[in-house]
Amino acid sequence: MQPILPNPENGTLFEVNEAIRCSVDSNEHRRFQGIKMLLLDFSSSDVCRALTVKRRTLQVWVSQWNAGGIDRLKRVSRPGRPGKTTAEHRRTIGEWLKHPEQLGETHLTLRKLHGVLPRRLCLELGYSTLARLVHNEQFRLKMPRSWPVKQDEEARQRFRELLATLLADSGFSVWFYDESGITGDPRPRRRWMKRGERTLVPFTGSHLRENVLGAVHPASGRFFSLQMPEVDKDIFQDYLDYFAEYTAGENVVLVLDNASWHKVKSLQWHHLKPLFLPPYSPDLNPIERLWLYIKEHYFNHWYAKNRVELGDRVMWALQQLIADPVTVHSVTKKP
Repeated sequence: MQPILPNPENGTLFEVNEAIRCSVDSNEHRRFQGIKMLLLDFSSSDVCRALTVKRRTLQVWVSQWNAGGIDRLKRVSRPGRPGKTTAEHRRTIGEWLKHPEQLGETHLTLRKLHGVLPRRLCLELGYSTLARLVHNEQFRLKMPRSWPVKQDEEARQRFRELLATLLADSGFSVWFYDESGITGDPRPRRRWMKRGERTLVPFTGSHLRENVLGAVHPASGRFFSLQMPEVDKDIFQDYLDYFAEYTAGENVVLVLDNASWHKVKSLQWHHLKPLFLPPYSPDLNPIERLWLYIKEHYFNHWYAKNRVELGDRVMWALQQLIADPVTVHSVTKKP
């Protein structure tokens, strides 16, 4: 078979290199790489061996290049008949997924949606086709977050602006403080299981609990934490004393919430400058994400038989993060 050579007038080497750099997948990358090699006078046999393709496949690529250049190689036709769904179908399905009340439902599953399509859109789709369509439209099943309705958005915006100013000023060291409780019977989390199987998580019902107090410096990944049996103004004062000693010489701004023991007038703040979060705004405190990380990574599918075992586990988990500023920075870096 006489080889077909790529027409060099359909694109320069520079344009082909840019197409290689911007390729959306490995197949597109190989197509442009093959054209580039042929334009550089490599033989068809060498190109086929280098890219592990058949000579016929290479000839198809060259034909597409000669017919329409770079754009034609990017728009390789796929086998099979055209899909049944239109852009309007996909838009409507997306609206139903986001607002199931439009269908008279409070909770919409794919099974329900699959049954609705023939009646409401006169659209017959297989269940797997519908699942693939929903996935391609970037829909995923997620757990909604509870969101307080008492937030003052103006106060939150002022806080964000002030915080951005402090973070941009190298003269301040901004830390974020909070307390959290870790129980001996953590809430089970999702894990992979085969269909029909059941995984059991031990539960003692003893209501064991350890409290941790911590402050994080997202910019550097530093984390300073204490483990306590309870939290009150005296315990908080002890934490401030230790933390002030730890950050001696720094101009520290300590961001924290509005718990009653944080605002006791008799507290000794040392060189620390408190900055209180707007009410009902835990999402503005990055240490909240660190607590979630600790519970997910160190207390998932685990339980404590007694208080000593729980205390040891909490201490070990805190030590792992204190010694790992890279992970702490990664988890808390977003303001």
